[in-house]
Amino acid sequence: MTSSEGGLESDDDEDFALTYTATFAPAGGLPSFSLFAPGGPGLNDVSASLSYSSTAALAGGVGGTLSVVTTEGSPWAGGYSDTLTINITSN
Repeated sequence: MTSSEGGLESDDDEDFALTYTATFAPAGGLPSFSLFAPGGPGLNDVSASLSYSSTAALAGGVGGTLSVVTTEGSPWAGGYSDTLTINITSN
């Protein structure tokens, strides 16, 4: 999972980003993992990853959820955004 901006980037102040935690939680008892976007100025392409052992359940498809929780308040009103990319590949 990769955050392109390293946090929720302000639409009004380029490269100023707020911190957040994104957690990917697959079903079927597989462990979840989190990306801790550090925010601040100028951080891009912050990543977290986890590999799962192959199972019949994974081969058949497993649902999951993605939750994002901000961990600080915004200093001013306006828009904040980021792009999260999740890559899933088989080995």
